Amino acid sequence: MPKIYAYFLPQFYSTPENDRHWGKGFTEWTNIRNSSPKFSGHQHPIQPVNDFYYDLSKPKEIDWVLTQTSEMGLDGLVYWYYWFWKNKRTLTKVPEYHLTSKAINQRFFFAWANADWTRSWVGKEKEIIFKQQYRLEDIDAHIDDLLPYFSDSRYITLDSKPLYQVNAPNSEEAIRYILELNSTFEKRTGSNIHWLFPTLFTPKKLEDELDCTRIGFPPEDVFIQKNTFKHRKLLASLNPWKKPVITTLQEYIEWFSDHITQNSHHKHFCPTLLSGWDTTYRYGNKGNLIQGNTLDLLNAQWKLIKEILDPDELPFILVKSYNEWAEGNVLEPFNVNGLNVNPGLIIEQIKNEPLKG
Repeated sequence: MPKIYAYFLPQFYSTPENDRHWGKGFTEWTNIRNSSPKFSGHQHPIQPVNDFYYDLSKPKEIDWVLTQTSEMGLDGLVYWYYWFWKNKRTLTKVPEYHLTSKAINQRFFFAWANADWTRSWVGKEKEIIFKQQYRLEDIDAHIDDLLPYFSDSRYITLDSKPLYQVNAPNSEEAIRYILELNSTFEKRTGSNIHWLFPTLFTPKKLEDELDCTRIGFPPEDVFIQKNTFKHRKLLASLNPWKKPVITTLQEYIEWFSDHITQNSHHKHFCPTLLSGWDTTYRYGNKGNLIQGNTLDLLNAQWKLIKEILDPDELPFILVKSYNEWAEGNVLEPFNVNGLNVNPGLIIEQIKNEPLKG
């Protein structure tokens, strides 16, 4: 059985930058509390069971959440890693606490969210909070920042190489920086990094020169190749109906099947299960969503992975995500329209059922 790792968003505490740009005390919960359904039948908003809006600046609440990830059966977490330039990171509290708290058994690795932070949620894409920079002179500092984590026994490896995802590796600047970072890391440590790149953005140059694996990164790599979705986005941009772009669960599963099939010929490919999708928390009627039952969505994706791929051959499976509440993809229990839902049940099911079939 392949290991199952879920993305983890460490956004659930206020920071000076978020206070300044989004309002004092802003966290991911702000969007959840302030949201409302956008159309009849919209399964929205999802809210934490017992109204437990945890604060990940508090050690006891970090401990509680990380314990839940282990008890759910997840084999590890993928922390979003926000490195912009030397001495400029943000949302560091949870991984730093994880590193220093040896009593935490959960494993983890980093996914570098290498993009500008902007005010795009309010239609101000050109207002930059943090500019993503690729300064070669910062590479040693970047490695210095990573090494304490890479050296931790709980950091996840593949063939003894630390896993490190890069979300957007396809610009010329990023390619140059990644290659130089890999070379410098090898010179300094005598070992290599195993890189993870989303299927849509895996440059051939990096694939040829690095130890790497293509990973699914839904829903973008499922949506973007479908003319139906593109057409709906275009119509929504004209805003004739003033409602978000809706993809049915059945449509998404059909498109997911195409995505898995298209990537199945790659020797190194790992799929990613999507635990839901709804960006109307952030973008209102300019957002998009998958309409349907979360457990049905997860079960259908897992069934296709078993049918099209050989799970025995996969080093791991990713889930997006454990707690990205304002994008509607969570494994944590939630309440919606008065009903309690526990998407994390799929993890136990995957681990306990036969792989074939």
